[in-house]
Amino acid sequence: MRKKLKGLLGVFLSFVLVLTLMPETCIQVKADTTGTVKALLTADRTMYVICDTNSYNTNDTYEGKTITNVYPCDAGTGNGAMADYNAYLDAPWYSNRDNILAVVIGDDVTRIGVKAFCWCDRISRLTISDSVTSIGDRAFYGCQALGNITIPATITFIDDLAFGRCDALQSITIPVTVLTWGGCSFLGLR
Repeated sequence: MRKKLKGLLGVFLSFVLVLTLMPETCIQVKADTTGTVKALLTADRTMYVICDTNSYNTNDTYEGKTITNVYPCDAGTGNGAMADYNAYLDAPWYSNRDNILAVVIGDDVTRIGVKAFCWCDRISRLTISDSVTSIGDRAFYGCQALGNITIPATITFIDDLAFGRCDALQSITIPVTVLTWGGCSFLGLR
Protein backbone atom coordinates (compact mmCIF):
# COMPACT_ATOMS: atom_id res chain seq x y z
CA MET A 1 0.00 0.00 0.00
CA ARG A 2 2.83 2.38 0.90
CA LYS A 3 4.53 1.65 -2.40
CA LYS A 4 1.35 2.60 -4.30
CA LEU A 5 0.99 5.83 -2.32
CA LYS A 6 4.64 6.73 -2.96
CA GLY A 7 4.13 6.01 -6.66
CA LEU A 8 0.98 8.13 -6.85
CA LEU A 9 2.64 10.92 -4.87
CA GLY A 10 5.59 10.81 -7.28
CA VAL A 11 3.30 11.07 -10.32
CA PHE A 12 1.36 13.92 -8.71
CA LEU A 13 4.51 15.88 -7.81
CA SER A 14 5.88 15.35 -11.32
CA PHE A 15 2.65 16.72 -12.76
CA VAL A 16 2.80 19.78 -10.46
CA LEU A 17 6.42 20.37 -11.45
CA VAL A 18 5.57 20.21 -15.15
CA LEU A 19 2.72 22.71 -14.67
CA THR A 20 4.91 25.18 -12.81
CA LEU A 21 7.62 24.99 -15.47
CA MET A 22 5.21 25.55 -18.39
CA PRO A 23 5.55 28.91 -20.08
CA GLU A 24 2.66 31.31 -19.51
CA THR A 25 1.76 31.18 -23.18
CA CYS A 26 0.36 27.70 -22.66
CA ILE A 27 -2.40 29.07 -20.46
CA GLN A 28 -5.22 30.61 -22.47
CA VAL A 29 -6.85 33.54 -20.72
CA LYS A 30 -9.04 35.98 -22.58
CA ALA A 31 -7.39 39.37 -22.42
CA ASP A 32 -9.27 42.54 -21.62
CA THR A 33 -10.85 44.07 -24.67
CA THR A 34 -8.84 46.94 -26.05
CA GLY A 35 -10.49 49.92 -27.62
CA THR A 36 -13.74 51.71 -27.01
CA VAL A 37 -17.32 50.93 -27.84
CA LYS A 38 -18.87 53.14 -30.50
CA ALA A 39 -21.90 53.06 -32.74
CA LEU A 40 -21.63 53.72 -36.46
CA LEU A 41 -24.76 54.48 -38.47
CA THR A 42 -24.22 53.76 -42.16
CA ALA A 43 -25.99 55.02 -45.25
CA ASP A 44 -27.99 51.78 -45.55
CA ARG A 45 -29.47 52.62 -42.10
CA THR A 46 -27.62 49.87 -40.23
CA MET A 47 -26.20 50.65 -36.78
CA TYR A 48 -22.93 48.81 -36.10
CA VAL A 49 -21.96 48.74 -32.43
CA ILE A 50 -18.26 47.90 -32.34
CA CYS A 51 -15.33 47.87 -29.96
CA ASP A 52 -11.93 48.66 -31.39
CA THR A 53 -9.06 51.15 -31.29
CA ASN A 54 -9.88 52.82 -34.61
CA SER A 55 -11.23 56.32 -34.94
CA TYR A 56 -14.14 56.88 -37.33
CA ASN A 57 -15.62 60.00 -38.87
CA THR A 58 -18.63 60.83 -40.98
CA ASN A 59 -18.05 59.81 -44.63
CA ASP A 60 -15.49 57.15 -43.67
CA THR A 61 -16.46 53.61 -44.63
CA TYR A 62 -17.16 50.58 -42.46
CA GLU A 63 -17.90 47.16 -43.96
CA GLY A 64 -17.86 48.92 -47.35
CA LYS A 65 -20.66 51.30 -46.33
CA THR A 66 -20.48 55.06 -45.88
CA ILE A 67 -20.74 56.19 -42.25
CA THR A 68 -23.35 58.91 -41.73
CA ASN A 69 -23.06 59.26 -37.93
CA VAL A 70 -20.59 58.21 -35.22
CA TYR A 71 -21.76 57.92 -31.61
CA PRO A 72 -19.62 57.23 -28.53
CA CYS A 73 -21.27 54.62 -26.29
CA ASP A 74 -18.47 53.12 -24.18
CA ALA A 75 -19.16 52.37 -20.50
CA GLY A 76 -15.58 53.33 -19.64
CA THR A 77 -14.88 49.98 -17.99
CA GLY A 78 -12.33 48.77 -20.54
CA ASN A 79 -14.13 45.47 -21.04
CA GLY A 80 -16.26 46.14 -24.11
CA ALA A 81 -19.47 47.09 -22.30
CA MET A 82 -21.88 49.59 -23.80
CA ALA A 83 -22.90 52.56 -21.70
CA ASP A 84 -26.12 52.51 -19.69
CA TYR A 85 -28.64 55.33 -20.13
CA ASN A 86 -30.86 56.71 -17.35
CA ALA A 87 -33.59 57.50 -19.86
CA TYR A 88 -34.09 56.30 -23.42
CA LEU A 89 -33.76 59.92 -24.56
CA ASP A 90 -30.16 59.90 -23.29
CA ALA A 91 -28.90 57.42 -25.91
CA PRO A 92 -26.81 59.60 -28.24
CA TRP A 93 -28.59 58.27 -31.36
CA TYR A 94 -32.12 58.65 -30.02
CA SER A 95 -32.90 61.80 -32.03
CA ASN A 96 -31.86 59.87 -35.14
CA ARG A 97 -33.70 56.64 -34.19
CA ASP A 98 -36.04 56.74 -37.20
CA ASN A 99 -33.01 56.17 -39.42
CA ILE A 100 -31.99 52.93 -37.68
CA LEU A 101 -33.48 49.89 -39.42
CA ALA A 102 -30.95 47.23 -38.34
CA VAL A 103 -28.54 46.78 -35.44
CA VAL A 104 -25.40 44.65 -35.53
CA ILE A 105 -23.66 44.16 -32.18
CA GLY A 106 -20.09 43.34 -33.20
CA ASP A 107 -17.25 41.23 -31.86
CA ASP A 108 -15.61 42.36 -28.62
CA VAL A 109 -18.78 44.11 -27.38
CA THR A 110 -19.54 42.25 -24.14
CA ARG A 111 -22.71 43.90 -22.85
CA ILE A 112 -25.66 45.73 -24.39
CA GLY A 113 -26.41 48.72 -22.20
CA VAL A 114 -29.53 49.71 -20.28
CA LYS A 115 -32.06 51.45 -22.57
CA ALA A 116 -29.54 51.41 -25.43
CA PHE A 117 -32.13 51.02 -28.20
CA CYS A 118 -35.29 51.66 -26.19
CA TRP A 119 -38.10 52.95 -28.46
CA CYS A 120 -36.02 52.69 -31.62
CA ASP A 121 -39.21 51.37 -33.13
CA ARG A 122 -38.06 50.98 -36.75
CA ILE A 123 -35.37 48.37 -36.01
CA SER A 124 -36.46 45.24 -37.85
CA ARG A 125 -33.19 43.22 -37.82
CA LEU A 126 -30.92 42.47 -34.88
CA THR A 127 -27.64 40.56 -34.93
CA ILE A 128 -25.79 39.91 -31.66
CA SER A 129 -22.22 38.56 -31.71
CA ASP A 130 -20.95 35.70 -29.58
CA SER A 131 -18.89 38.10 -27.45
CA VAL A 132 -22.01 39.48 -25.72
CA THR A 133 -22.77 37.96 -22.30
CA SER A 134 -25.64 40.13 -21.05
CA ILE A 135 -28.44 42.38 -22.27
CA GLY A 136 -29.36 45.37 -20.11
CA ASP A 137 -32.70 46.51 -18.74
CA ARG A 138 -35.04 47.77 -21.52
CA ALA A 139 -32.21 47.50 -24.07
CA PHE A 140 -34.66 46.86 -26.94
CA TYR A 141 -37.92 47.88 -25.25
CA GLY A 142 -40.44 49.19 -27.76
CA CYS A 143 -38.57 48.00 -30.86
CA GLN A 144 -41.93 47.36 -32.46
CA ALA A 145 -40.68 46.30 -35.90
CA LEU A 146 -38.35 43.59 -34.58
CA GLY A 147 -39.67 40.30 -35.95
CA ASN A 148 -37.14 37.57 -35.06
CA ILE A 149 -34.40 37.31 -32.44
CA THR A 150 -31.70 34.72 -31.95
CA ILE A 151 -29.91 34.99 -28.63
CA PRO A 152 -26.33 33.63 -28.83
CA ALA A 153 -25.28 30.85 -26.45
CA THR A 154 -22.78 33.20 -24.76
CA ILE A 155 -25.55 35.24 -23.14
CA THR A 156 -26.23 34.25 -19.55
CA PHE A 157 -28.33 37.22 -18.38
CA ILE A 158 -31.28 39.09 -19.90
CA ASP A 159 -32.42 41.99 -17.71
CA ASP A 160 -35.89 43.39 -16.95
CA LEU A 161 -38.04 44.28 -19.95
CA ALA A 162 -35.08 43.83 -22.33
CA PHE A 163 -37.44 42.95 -25.20
CA GLY A 164 -40.67 44.28 -23.73
CA ARG A 165 -43.26 45.73 -26.13
CA CYS A 166 -41.56 44.25 -29.20
CA ASP A 167 -45.03 43.83 -30.65
CA ALA A 168 -44.03 42.37 -34.05
CA LEU A 169 -41.86 39.64 -32.55
CA GLN A 170 -42.75 36.36 -34.26
CA SER A 171 -39.97 34.11 -33.01
CA ILE A 172 -37.20 34.13 -30.47
CA THR A 173 -34.51 31.52 -29.99
CA ILE A 174 -33.18 31.40 -26.44
CA PRO A 175 -30.36 29.01 -25.53
CA VAL A 176 -30.25 27.08 -22.27
CA THR A 177 -27.20 29.15 -21.30
CA VAL A 178 -29.45 32.04 -20.25
CA LEU A 179 -29.32 31.46 -16.50
CA THR A 180 -30.99 34.62 -15.23
CA TRP A 181 -34.05 36.48 -16.49
CA GLY A 182 -35.23 39.85 -15.35
CA GLY A 183 -38.87 40.45 -14.63
CA CYS A 184 -41.03 40.66 -17.75
CA SER A 185 -38.06 40.38 -20.13
CA PHE A 186 -40.49 39.76 -22.97
CA LEU A 187 -43.52 41.74 -21.77
CA GLY A 188 -46.30 42.03 -24.31
CA LEU A 189 -45.42 39.07 -26.51
CA ARG A 190 -48.42 37.32 -28.00
